[in-house]
Amino acid sequence: WRTLRHLPVDHVLAPLKVIDAVDRFRPRVTVCCGMAEERTVLSAESQAVMDGVVHKTDIDLAALTAGLSVTEISRDAGDFVCNTLYFRCLEHLQKIGGDHHCLFLHVPVVTGENAPALLEDFQTIIGRLAAVRS
Repeated sequence: WRTLRHLPVDHVLAPLKVIDAVDRFRPRVTVCCGMAEERTVLSAESQAVMDGVVHKTDIDLAALTAGLSVTEISRDAGDFVCNTLYFRCLEHLQKIGGDHHCLFLHVPVVTGENAPALLEDFQTIIGRLAAVRS
């Protein structure tokens, strides 16, 4: 597993950094995360939309989130950098072809109260995605 942290909050630079890492390391699965202060659960984003163009993840989100207590499937990656990052990553993976997958998870504000359930769901998602990698 490789990790990029602290991406710039910038519609151009954030996708460039992630796409560069995808091209260098060629992961089977790329997981992007962003904060969503208004949400109360983890949101597995099914798609990103820009200028009427829709790119969807090819990961089976129903199977990925089945039985999780604080995770939902969302069709709205927002209208800020998170959506742009997801859109550009999905677009790039579509262009390069091959067996590459991408998921964007929106994370709510983590508190002492919700942290255990969020962590449990997040770890389950990562474990399930590991099966996609093999």
